[in-house]
Amino acid sequence: MSPEWTLILLNVILLFIAYVVIYPKLEDKSFSNISKQDLIVTTVSLVVAGSLYYDRDISFSLVLLDSNWIVFTIVAFSVIEIPFLLWFKQRYNIRFRE
Repeated sequence: MSPEWTLILLNVILLFIAYVVIYPKLEDKSFSNISKQDLIVTTVSLVVAGSLYYDRDISFSLVLLDSNWIVFTIVAFSVIEIPFLLWFKQRYNIRFRE
């Protein structure tokens, strides 16, 4: 599996666990609380990606440009998270402005 697909799969798994298993169990499902929890999930993603690709000279493709593992992980995580966030927002009737 390519390094890009490895990180994409990692992010999909982490976000699935967060939005389908962990976040629904939170008592405070506000946007601010979900954002705080997302920092933890993002950190886990970066730590795992770093353990795989830190200090390795691998270029990651972001369609129009190449990047390192940190930038790729953050961009991929953010793009993959959008559908999860919108689904969760609709499912639990969460407002973005509180």
